[in-house]
Amino acid sequence: MLITVPNNKESAATTFSGIANQVDLKGGRMNRFETPSLVVGTLDSLMALSDDLSKIGTQVEVSNRLNIASAVLLLIVV
Repeated sequence: MLITVPNNKESAATTFSGIANQVDLKGGRMNRFETPSLVVGTLDSLMALSDDLSKIGTQVEVSNRLNIASAVLLLIVV
């Protein structure tokens, strides 16, 4: 089971040890799983970059199609 618990203005280690002690008394066992801290705005920035990449990809694709069409037309005319 994976759970998240608010720190209640304590350090993460203090919160974990307090809960682990209670679980140990009941015969259970806990392991700590650290997740990296995410900078505020990281997801927003990632979504914005994803949108930009999609737009640029479409522009490159259209440009390549135009270049290929122009090359084919040039071959037909010559």
